[in-house]
Amino acid sequence: MPSLNAVGLILATLALIVAHTGHLLHLNRWNIFDPLNMFWGGVLVVYVLQPLSHGQVYEGWHAKGVMESTCLWILFSMCFVVAGYESRLSRVLAQKIPAMPEQLLPLRMQWAAYAAIGIGFIGYRYQFASAGGFSNWGASSRGGTDWNNVSASVAQLADLLPFGILLLLFEAEMHTREFAKRLFAWAIGSGMWLWMFYLGSRSRIIGFALAMLAAYYIPRRRNPPLALLAACGLILLISVEFLGQYRSQFTGLSFNVETADLSSMSENVLPAWLGGRSEAQKLAKGEGAEFNCVMGVIEVVPDSVPYDGGHALLEFLTRPIPRMIWPEKRYPHYESFTKVMNAAGIPGARIATESADLVAGPAFTLVGHWYAIGGPIALALASFLTGTVFRTIRGIYDRSRGEADAILYMMLGSIGFNEAAATPLFFLFTLPYTLLPVLLLFRICRITSPARGRTGRGQASALNHSVTLCSR
Repeated sequence: MPSLNAVGLILATLALIVAHTGHLLHLNRWNIFDPLNMFWGGVLVVYVLQPLSHGQVYEGWHAKGVMESTCLWILFSMCFVVAGYESRLSRVLAQKIPAMPEQLLPLRMQWAAYAAIGIGFIGYRYQFASAGGFSNWGASSRGGTDWNNVSASVAQLADLLPFGILLLLFEAEMHTREFAKRLFAWAIGSGMWLWMFYLGSRSRIIGFALAMLAAYYIPRRRNPPLALLAACGLILLISVEFLGQYRSQFTGLSFNVETADLSSMSENVLPAWLGGRSEAQKLAKGEGAEFNCVMGVIEVVPDSVPYDGGHALLEFLTRPIPRMIWPEKRYPHYESFTKVMNAAGIPGARIATESADLVAGPAFTLVGHWYAIGGPIALALASFLTGTVFRTIRGIYDRSRGEADAILYMMLGSIGFNEAAATPLFFLFTLPYTLLPVLLLFRICRITSPARGRTGRGQASALNHSVTLCSR
């Protein structure tokens, strides 16, 4: 446990979350898939559980008082997130989102899903080929994609695989009562989650699990039972801890843990109240933990490293430029945060470029990222706008019961977790790969108005069937 002052500030952050959640419940506005709730999930993981579990360890790595200052800036940031969420600006922006089709044609949705899945496989095949084949690719933990010599635009086509599977899940839950069809969709969805687990992506297994729940509950406009949420939360908590310690062993389509000591594994992974040993987990926890990165920022910025001033944001201009056009491409984000990590003594994944030896991770999260860029002013402004964006996305759910809105809400709502636990705004690099296809999907699969004479017999049947299911 950290110092009493730090614990008090952490509890104050928790109280803010609970109070605002209670406010939304009182107004009957609370929805588990709200991007704000996804954000709170990331806050609990990084800003609450990590310092409460390993606070004494982190305090030993930094100067006295850094822990308390970090917790204070976190509370400061969360207040502005709530203010942005409740601002009038967010409600105005929500009304500016273009209308989406109310109903979608089931058969076209299925073909679009299979097309996305096929393109996703092409993206993975391209990644396999970059390593000299699947065997070589699978010999490395987390996959052996040669990221230095591939086109990121082609490699990221793999992101359409989970999107296509989620589309199948939504279509099955919106349009069919056939048990076999729904079972098939849920089976391949579970397989996709297992594949993400094998790849060791902690943020993706959380995001995809929530998206699968959303595919069932959003069309029904219901929240999952608390017991189900608790069970899923526990499974994800254990999974995240397990991946953090053992994912380096996952090679050759195997988890390779058959030789591990099961008792030692359970002590390292399980929470203390389920038999885990906090001492073992503290020893296993590295300096690259996200909360420790935030502490590093608070300690060295601006005394040892000046405020970034926005240089890191140039990444959004340079990243999309292919290396074949700009062989000596710069990475402003990594250049900026490598200085912070070196000054704070935080290890990370090193990447060599033409111009410098950079550190690619771990993430500094919302508070560390914006504080390093511009201190309290940048942190307050970014936090307010973050809350505003969350409430704008929530407006998609509030405005209608449309099928297209349900899918769009699921897609955009998932960014909440990454804004808290990963690098802010980095979702903008991958969002076009799913947002543009889904907007095309809405265009192709929409059911046109009968008044225009475009609704044929099959379309009218699909419309009636959709209305029947929505009324359940």
